[in-house]
Amino acid sequence: MAYSAAFNCAYVYGGISCNNSLENGLKNYFYEFDVEKKKWSELQPRSTNQPTTRYGHSLSAHNKELILFGGVSEFKVKLKDRCYYSDLSVYDIQRNEWRMMETYSSDIKPRRNHAACLYQSYFIVYGGQNITEDVIGEIIVLNM
Repeated sequence: MAYSAAFNCAYVYGGISCNNSLENGLKNYFYEFDVEKKKWSELQPRSTNQPTTRYGHSLSAHNKELILFGGVSEFKVKLKDRCYYSDLSVYDIQRNEWRMMETYSSDIKPRRNHAACLYQSYFIVYGGQNITEDVIGEIIVLNM
Protein backbone atom coordinates (compact mmCIF):
# COMPACT_ATOMS: atom_id res chain seq x y z
CA MET A 1 0.00 0.00 0.00
CA ALA A 2 1.21 3.50 -0.81
CA TYR A 3 -0.12 6.96 -0.01
CA SER A 4 0.21 9.85 -2.47
CA ALA A 5 0.06 13.24 -0.75
CA ALA A 6 -0.22 14.86 -4.19
CA PHE A 7 -3.62 13.19 -4.72
CA ASN A 8 -4.61 12.53 -1.07
CA CYS A 9 -5.20 8.89 -2.04
CA ALA A 10 -3.93 5.50 -0.95
CA TYR A 11 -3.22 2.75 -3.49
CA VAL A 12 -3.19 -1.05 -3.30
CA TYR A 13 -1.96 -3.40 -6.05
CA GLY A 14 -2.18 -7.18 -6.25
CA GLY A 15 -1.78 -9.54 -3.35
CA ILE A 16 -3.28 -12.87 -2.46
CA SER A 17 -6.88 -13.68 -1.59
CA CYS A 18 -7.71 -16.33 0.98
CA ASN A 19 -11.43 -15.92 1.57
CA ASN A 20 -12.48 -19.58 1.29
CA SER A 21 -14.18 -19.06 -2.05
CA LEU A 22 -13.49 -20.01 -5.65
CA GLU A 23 -11.62 -16.73 -6.03
CA ASN A 24 -8.61 -17.72 -3.91
CA GLY A 25 -5.17 -17.00 -5.32
CA LEU A 26 -3.13 -14.11 -6.64
CA LYS A 27 -4.84 -10.98 -7.87
CA ASN A 28 -3.76 -8.04 -9.99
CA TYR A 29 -6.52 -5.81 -8.67
CA PHE A 30 -5.58 -2.17 -8.43
CA TYR A 31 -7.49 0.09 -6.04
CA GLU A 32 -7.43 3.74 -5.05
CA PHE A 33 -8.82 5.02 -1.74
CA ASP A 34 -9.82 8.69 -1.81
CA VAL A 35 -9.12 9.85 1.74
CA GLU A 36 -11.35 12.92 1.54
CA LYS A 37 -14.36 11.09 0.09
CA LYS A 38 -13.63 7.88 2.07
CA LYS A 39 -14.31 5.87 -1.08
CA TRP A 40 -12.57 2.92 -2.79
CA SER A 41 -12.41 2.74 -6.61
CA GLU A 42 -10.97 0.02 -8.81
CA LEU A 43 -8.48 1.45 -11.30
CA GLN A 44 -8.38 0.27 -14.91
CA PRO A 45 -5.01 1.43 -16.33
CA ARG A 46 -4.99 2.29 -20.03
CA SER A 47 -1.62 0.70 -20.69
CA THR A 48 -0.99 -2.98 -21.39
CA ASN A 49 2.26 -2.94 -19.37
CA GLN A 50 0.52 -3.78 -16.09
CA PRO A 51 2.75 -5.79 -13.72
CA THR A 52 2.08 -9.51 -13.40
CA THR A 53 0.05 -10.84 -10.49
CA ARG A 54 2.16 -11.11 -7.35
CA TYR A 55 2.37 -10.80 -3.60
CA GLY A 56 5.16 -9.86 -1.21
CA HIS A 57 6.00 -6.82 -3.36
CA SER A 58 6.33 -3.18 -2.33
CA LEU A 59 4.40 -0.16 -3.58
CA SER A 60 5.74 3.33 -2.86
CA ALA A 61 4.57 6.82 -3.87
CA HIS A 62 6.95 9.33 -5.47
CA ASN A 63 5.60 12.70 -6.62
CA LYS A 64 2.73 11.77 -8.96
CA GLU A 65 3.86 8.19 -9.52
CA LEU A 66 3.78 4.82 -7.77
CA ILE A 67 6.80 2.50 -7.77
CA LEU A 68 6.16 -1.27 -7.61
CA PHE A 69 9.13 -3.54 -6.90
CA GLY A 70 9.76 -7.25 -6.50
CA GLY A 71 7.40 -9.87 -5.14
CA VAL A 72 6.66 -13.47 -6.02
CA SER A 73 4.21 -15.39 -8.20
CA GLU A 74 1.84 -18.13 -7.18
CA PHE A 75 3.34 -21.59 -6.56
CA LYS A 76 3.08 -23.73 -9.72
CA VAL A 77 2.31 -27.27 -8.57
CA LYS A 78 3.30 -28.93 -11.86
CA LEU A 79 6.64 -27.10 -11.95
CA LYS A 80 7.11 -27.18 -8.17
CA ASP A 81 8.33 -23.62 -8.45
CA ARG A 82 7.36 -19.96 -8.30
CA CYS A 83 8.82 -16.86 -9.92
CA TYR A 84 10.58 -14.23 -7.83
CA TYR A 85 10.74 -10.72 -9.30
CA SER A 86 13.29 -7.92 -9.28
CA ASP A 87 11.44 -5.77 -11.80
CA LEU A 88 10.52 -2.13 -11.25
CA SER A 89 7.20 -0.84 -12.59
CA VAL A 90 6.08 2.78 -12.48
CA TYR A 91 2.45 3.89 -12.48
CA ASP A 92 1.73 7.46 -13.63
CA ILE A 93 -1.30 8.46 -11.56
CA GLN A 94 -2.37 11.32 -13.84
CA ARG A 95 -2.02 9.35 -17.08
CA ASN A 96 -3.40 6.13 -15.60
CA GLU A 97 -0.56 4.16 -17.22
CA TRP A 98 2.05 1.60 -16.17
CA ARG A 99 5.57 1.43 -17.62
CA MET A 100 8.58 -0.73 -16.88
CA MET A 101 11.69 1.04 -15.61
CA GLU A 102 15.20 -0.11 -16.48
CA THR A 103 17.53 -0.49 -13.49
CA TYR A 104 20.78 -1.00 -15.46
CA SER A 105 22.08 -3.41 -12.84
CA SER A 106 22.16 -7.18 -12.68
CA ASP A 107 23.10 -6.94 -8.99
CA ILE A 108 19.50 -6.47 -7.87
CA LYS A 109 18.38 -9.88 -6.67
CA PRO A 110 14.76 -11.03 -7.00
CA ARG A 111 13.01 -10.89 -3.63
CA ARG A 112 9.77 -10.78 -1.69
CA ASN A 113 8.71 -9.47 1.73
CA HIS A 114 11.17 -6.58 1.66
CA ALA A 115 10.78 -2.99 2.84
CA ALA A 116 10.97 -0.07 0.42
CA CYS A 117 10.65 3.70 0.60
CA LEU A 118 11.51 6.85 -1.30
CA TYR A 119 13.71 9.56 0.11
CA GLN A 120 14.13 12.65 -2.06
CA SER A 121 15.03 11.13 -5.44
CA TYR A 122 16.25 7.78 -4.06
CA PHE A 123 14.31 4.50 -4.03
CA ILE A 124 15.61 2.41 -1.14
CA VAL A 125 14.98 -1.32 -0.72
CA TYR A 126 15.99 -3.28 2.37
CA GLY A 127 16.05 -7.01 2.99
CA GLY A 128 13.45 -9.56 1.95
CA GLN A 129 13.63 -13.23 1.10
CA ASN A 130 15.31 -14.72 -1.96
CA ILE A 131 14.43 -17.71 -4.14
CA THR A 132 15.76 -20.20 -1.56
CA GLU A 133 13.78 -18.42 1.22
CA ASP A 134 16.98 -17.07 2.79
CA VAL A 135 16.78 -13.63 4.39
CA ILE A 136 18.58 -10.94 2.40
CA GLY A 137 20.34 -8.34 4.54
CA GLU A 138 21.35 -5.88 1.85
CA ILE A 139 20.27 -2.33 1.06
CA ILE A 140 19.71 -1.21 -2.54
CA VAL A 141 19.63 2.48 -3.42
CA LEU A 142 18.40 3.58 -6.87
CA ASN A 143 18.50 7.16 -8.09
CA MET A 144 15.08 7.86 -9.61
